[in-house]
Amino acid sequence: MSNELDLAEQLLQQAMEMSDQGNYKEALPMLHQVASITKDVRSARATAAYVSAPQSFDRETVDAYMAARRRWQAIEQRVEKSLEQILLLLEQMPDQPELGHCLHSLGKLYFMQHQYAQALPLYLRTLAIWEETLEPEDPNLIQCLTDTAKLLRTQEKNADARPLLERVLPIQEKQLGPAHPGIAGTLSALASVYFNQGEIAEATALYERALAIREIVPGPEDPITTTLVSNLAYVYLTQHEYTKALPLYERMLVVMEASIAKCDKIGGPSAGEHPILEIFRKNRDLCVAGIKLAPE
Repeated sequence: MSNELDLAEQLLQQAMEMSDQGNYKEALPMLHQVASITKDVRSARATAAYVSAPQSFDRETVDAYMAARRRWQAIEQRVEKSLEQILLLLEQMPDQPELGHCLHSLGKLYFMQHQYAQALPLYLRTLAIWEETLEPEDPNLIQCLTDTAKLLRTQEKNADARPLLERVLPIQEKQLGPAHPGIAGTLSALASVYFNQGEIAEATALYERALAIREIVPGPEDPITTTLVSNLAYVYLTQHEYTKALPLYERMLVVMEASIAKCDKIGGPSAGEHPILEIFRKNRDLCVAGIKLAPE
């Protein structure tokens, strides 16, 4: 983790120097990269804490964790301050793409910190600027539409996220192709929106497309792929399509049991007491019972 934080501090210093020179367009991607690094460090530390038993932490481990935590929190505070300073300067200029980049980057930082109320107006303002200053299929605009939809879905505002995703998908299909790995995330997000709005057939079709893509790249064992397997299995289960759901739940159980077995070796929760695994087992059993009760 120390190497990642060293890199983050180096990038932050370079970004601040560029910002001082007025090179905001070059500084902003660096600031966002710094924020991404600290997010990854926080996630890795949280995972380590989850899979390890409290008694396995010695004083040296605790001290190292706290030192890393202080570093990444200090870095995040400096990133946020730098972005706000850039924003204040750009606010004095007419609306332009550079202002959109700053708003978007600051919004992403707030999103990473789960400050959704602060992030949303920044995203919406970015969209308003870029709708006027960029081409309709510009990659920056498409990314902001995607990020805004993700935030809205996080807030369970599916009706607001839907038109954004429906706008993004055909553009991505046109630019990348209908089976490109780059569109799998949009397919899955839109499928989730459709499912939550009760449009099950549409959701199923998109989940199936997304899974077919993910099975190839990044592959069947990737965590995102296994999440898609779980989502599609649940859709099938809710529609009583037990013969389709059962093999997916059996596949998830194999993956989960193997993963939990590794955690168990280092003091994490055992397979017998893991709540998610228990849900998968119950759903698998529902599928088995449903198949047995189905008419011949």
